[in-house]
Amino acid sequence: MVVTSDSPNSPDSTHFAGIDWKVENRRDHVIQHVIWSLQNSLAPDIDVHSEIKCFLKERGRLLSVDGVLYRKRLAQKEEQMQLVLPQVFHK
Repeated sequence: MVVTSDSPNSPDSTHFAGIDWKVENRRDHVIQHVIWSLQNSLAPDIDVHSEIKCFLKERGRLLSVDGVLYRKRLAQKEEQMQLVLPQVFHK
């Protein structure tokens, strides 16, 4: 498995250099809930925010590594991990 350029471990991710993704993931309500749900093997609750439900529908592709949420994807026949950006970094 390789880390894509969407990942903080990529050499060409200078725009996001120096960011503590674990801290930023804890600050993001949606990502925090998704990580908690994945760690506790819980299905989405009826009363859960719609963004959380969307993430949890693809729970088989999501994984938490050291408190950072990634999405697994297949690119050029190779499994890669794509960083899930906290909302504060969306344009």
